[in-house]
Amino acid sequence: MSTAANVREEIRRRHLVWGWQAVPARKYALLVADYYTQVNPFVGNDTSRPNVDRFGRRLLAWVGDYFDPLATDLERAAVRERIEAATVRAGFGPRNPLHAYVDWPPKERDFVVGELLMTLTDPAGAVRDGQLIRALAWDEPGHDYTLLLEMMDCLWPASWNRAAPPWSPPREAVEWASRIHRERTFGDLPVLADLLEDNGCSDRPLLDHCRNHPRHHRGCEALDRILGIERPARGVERVGVGETIRLVGLSDGVEGREWSFNTPFEIGRSSAVQLALQVQGAELVSRRHAVCRKEGEWWLADLGSIYGTWLNGVRVGGEKAKALFGGDIIQCADIALRVDFSSPEV
Repeated sequence: MSTAANVREEIRRRHLVWGWQAVPARKYALLVADYYTQVNPFVGNDTSRPNVDRFGRRLLAWVGDYFDPLATDLERAAVRERIEAATVRAGFGPRNPLHAYVDWPPKERDFVVGELLMTLTDPAGAVRDGQLIRALAWDEPGHDYTLLLEMMDCLWPASWNRAAPPWSPPREAVEWASRIHRERTFGDLPVLADLLEDNGCSDRPLLDHCRNHPRHHRGCEALDRILGIERPARGVERVGVGETIRLVGLSDGVEGREWSFNTPFEIGRSSAVQLALQVQGAELVSRRHAVCRKEGEWWLADLGSIYGTWLNGVRVGGEKAKALFGGDIIQCADIALRVDFSSPEV
């Protein structure tokens, strides 16, 4: 696979993980609004439909403002009023904007407008269906796939599927984070990381993200964590010697099925492995695809599979195993499993 194809594949898998890990709808809305503001799909001179172009450009800004994590209820209500008024002025009548969108010709800019409106009318469905991300899984001209993947990793870092250490940032750090978010002065994040560390912060993923991520964007998970906008709970994080690991099926063919292990095990299509995926949809799974080992913690490694092993949307190599945490998503080709260290419900 080419480098561009690899990036698109990771985007596709990251989006699936976003749905399984219940990423907040506002993250998806900010991703759509800010990505398309930067790549600017509302181009060209379609003089027959200038109202759609203007509406689309405004909507990018309005949806971003509506889902801004620091926006007040009053500010969000004002954004909704602007959208409803603009819908009428654009000539679509006093109807739900999503219904108006259905009547528009299927050009990309209209497709984006529909995605933005869906985040307002059906936030959970927008994340689950994710037509924007699905469309970008194919090589479309004019798109910056590296930018999109970078934005996804800023808004929902793949390596952060674990609870933050018990620590409260000082008031000065919260004020700094608020200013950075409000003014979008993301270049100050490394300085903020120094301030946090000087005040006892031991959240290494957060500090590294502030200092090392190439570019930050609105909805940055580091700022959300500092400002107290936490991720939703996704199971109990318990990793230790003698711990039993439980895998829960998520994708078609294995949805709802569970497997438990307290010793190392292999995953694959062969009947000789401990977790045999002999189901419809597992045709791309190798006979011996991946292995989970117990070395203090549980670790995941690929066994040279053709279609790859992925952890939270990031490909896992055979040489460097990845530690597993509660809520992690393992993908063996197209089969997805959620890691759980909690006791099954009775």
